[in-house]
Amino acid sequence: MTILIAQQSAQDASAQILWILGIVLVLGIVLGVVAWIIRKVVMGSDGDAEAPGLTLSDLRRMHHEGQMTDEEFEAAKRLVVAQGLSLMSTPPPDETAGNVSDAAGGEAGDNPSPDSDKNDDDDAPPGTS
Repeated sequence: MTILIAQQSAQDASAQILWILGIVLVLGIVLGVVAWIIRKVVMGSDGDAEAPGLTLSDLRRMHHEGQMTDEEFEAAKRLVVAQGLSLMSTPPPDETAGNVSDAAGGEAGDNPSPDSDKNDDDDAPPGTS
């Protein structure tokens, strides 16, 4: 009789442990999904997954169809061009900045700084001289 009670207690304890582990697992999954949703809402989704917005072609079409006045078209065109230029002039983040040598074999600090007196009009976007 004592052996049966001990076996039953062991089975009850095992069942309780499995229930607790199951609950912890489910809670972990639920919290992970909630955290993922909150992160997507707060940080936004990846820029690659979304449409870029209005393009110059869209603006031209809207202006041609009479959905925009000349003034609205010019203002929107300046904004789109400015955004495009800012995207072109912003280099992608480089984790190894400062540790990379140039192709000529120089050290990372050998290149002139962007604030130097060197005039690089050849690299400037059109119309920004």
